[in-house]
Amino acid sequence: MSNRDNRMKPRLAISAAICAALALPLLADPVQVDPADYERTFNVRFPGYRGTTTLTDFPALIRLSASLNEFDYSKCADGANLRFADSEGNLIPHEIDTWNPSGTSLVWVKVPSLSKETKIRVCYGYKGSAAQPAVTASDVWDSGYVGVWHMNAAADSLTQSDSTGNGHTFVLPQSYADNVVPGVAGVAGGAADFGWRSDKKGSYGCSDTNGDFTGHDTITVEYWTFQTAVPTSNDYMFMVKNSSTNVYSMYQRQDDGRFSTAFYRIDPQNDYAANDYLVLWPGSDHPAPTISAWNHHAEVFNCPGRYIAGFQNGKRIAYSTSAALKTSRTPSDATQAISQRGFVYLGNLDDQWSGRTFHGSMDEVRFSRVARSDDWVAASYDTVANAAFANYEKENDWTRYSHKFYVSFDGYTGESTLEDFPVLVKIAEYDENTGTGLKGFSYSHCLKPHGGDLCFADEDGNMLPCEIDTWDESGTSLVWVKVPSLNASTKLTAYYGWLLAPVLPSSYVWDSGFIGVWHLGGGGLSQSDSTANALDMVNRLYPEGIDPTVSGVLGGAVEFNKSETTTYGALSLMDTRGHFDGLHALTLEAWTYQDDHDPGTATRSSHILKSGLGGKGDVFHMYEAESGTTSTYFFAVTNGVTYNQFISNSGIKPGRAQWNYQVRKYDSETAQLGIFMNGTSYAVESWCYNTGCTGTVTTVTGTRFYIGNTWDDTYGSTPYPGKIDEVRVSNVFRSDDWLKATYDTIANNATFTTYSAVRENIKGFTLLVR
Repeated sequence: MSNRDNRMKPRLAISAAICAALALPLLADPVQVDPADYERTFNVRFPGYRGTTTLTDFPALIRLSASLNEFDYSKCADGANLRFADSEGNLIPHEIDTWNPSGTSLVWVKVPSLSKETKIRVCYGYKGSAAQPAVTASDVWDSGYVGVWHMNAAADSLTQSDSTGNGHTFVLPQSYADNVVPGVAGVAGGAADFGWRSDKKGSYGCSDTNGDFTGHDTITVEYWTFQTAVPTSNDYMFMVKNSSTNVYSMYQRQDDGRFSTAFYRIDPQNDYAANDYLVLWPGSDHPAPTISAWNHHAEVFNCPGRYIAGFQNGKRIAYSTSAALKTSRTPSDATQAISQRGFVYLGNLDDQWSGRTFHGSMDEVRFSRVARSDDWVAASYDTVANAAFANYEKENDWTRYSHKFYVSFDGYTGESTLEDFPVLVKIAEYDENTGTGLKGFSYSHCLKPHGGDLCFADEDGNMLPCEIDTWDESGTSLVWVKVPSLNASTKLTAYYGWLLAPVLPSSYVWDSGFIGVWHLGGGGLSQSDSTANALDMVNRLYPEGIDPTVSGVLGGAVEFNKSETTTYGALSLMDTRGHFDGLHALTLEAWTYQDDHDPGTATRSSHILKSGLGGKGDVFHMYEAESGTTSTYFFAVTNGVTYNQFISNSGIKPGRAQWNYQVRKYDSETAQLGIFMNGTSYAVESWCYNTGCTGTVTTVTGTRFYIGNTWDDTYGSTPYPGKIDEVRVSNVFRSDDWLKATYDTIANNATFTTYSAVRENIKGFTLLVR
């Protein structure tokens, strides 16, 4: 028994006595997983999670293969020796979906608390003396799930089992079993293919004997489809709960020449004439499902919230709310409850209906008695569709690296200690003539391509996330490192020279309030986002209007050419999931360079814009304008159907023919508007177009976010006439200390950062490399 167990004994004895006296059940202590009992362990994080909320008891898909961190199938005893634990060592449930020692195995794990910071541990190869902690696979699905079907039945099976343990097994009718072919390849493991009979009869059916699929005030249905045809006249059915009428149904139809994504109908009180429904017609920014490709669908019905929502591939594409929607769908009498039991069908209206069979394959079908959030639905899509949703980390060993050097920040002048701050580390071979670079450093000592074995640690030996911005073996490489605690005494150690060095996702560098980070440059029409939000920007139209191959303040940049008279261009993205909406605080950062323009000679020069709709004006806008020679800032917050306008005139004029670090920030609670430029915080004179300059950023989901122009890629009068680099948007009101350090780590790196000479990292002692 561990020391922890010894300490717990008196406390448990007291608790047991109290519970016995009150006749209450005693809560069991969590079962612990001891890594020392296993031959192999590694960690899993979830950098691909894009949500802003923490999800409870989320089922994440873990992929195991022989190529993963030296994963060894021979130690797993066909999965029997596999266990998972949370960050505190508590056993967490898992279900093996597919076990494939010659390829990739799929395992569902119930993550107690899912966020970007979540870490769980994988243990396998049990060598302990006692029996392993027992795991019940169905416990993965006890957080509101009524039924979960992985659709993994073999080709000769007539049933699809329910993973929840509720026993809701789907069965093929004997007379029409040839309409459905199980055992085909799915999006995760196996799937079932529908629509093989010429009369299209038959489907999977499940008797709802206990009424488990009815009487819920909230419902979420999720399913993956691989569609081979579109409906022409009859509807294509996904899932139907059928009694005397269709209690609810999810299906596709073609109407008015349009192919619907899904048609969701629910009968709140077993009264077909008074049902509530939602039609998910595709639009320009949420097209119909791609034919001959896997698509994820989800429909959410919430009676108390009086809304219905539809999702496709992780994005909400339709939403309906009305006071007329029923606030409860529980039947009013026992007779009605019995009549609502009926059957649940998958892939057709029932098991004998002709012509309404779904055309294609279905996989990973789930029915919940809760209304899943947007973050939950998006994560359900990403954990399957995006292999980078999970990251598998091998345990680090700092003694295995061949070389190291130290980095400190005695040039930091702030009064506060900054948390999770991204510092810039510059790496180059030493030049005797100029005295620049790292003494003793050689690119040849980095064993992985593109600096893949370069790692950083804090003074406690904790591995830190880093992102290689630029790797230039003939010059200077640029690396961003997230420092947990930055002040003038902070010291890091950089390690390199180990072929098997583990890697943390680079997006971890930017998870402390950043919505999007674009380093820009690189020569392409697409500019990637370094955060896990994956808000990549593209030049949709008129590529000749911009030049993405120019040099920047760091690495490359993008130039927006105002000299063009007919084509302009911009970088933009559609904010489908509302990353920039409803913010309580906001900080906009950009490095700009122009030498042929003054704000007084044009209407606007646009840096950053989130466009608005419906008379609300710009959601936020950072630009220079013609009112004097000042840097002017325009910002919109929620205020009914109008907007608040902030214009700041503080005599601030960016220098010409030089790079300028420009920042605008807003705090809704205090109505603070801050201007920061080139290391200096300026006093702000602000006025409001309307009264009341407080409130969250306007919510206008589905409009575009731009860099380098206003409203449209082709808008003629507002392109920025110069270069833009290192654009960042945060949902945090950054402090002046933070912004000054950001400026210094880029503009004054030589004085902000101190680099030691390189040392050979030999276990037991260190050699200075000269």
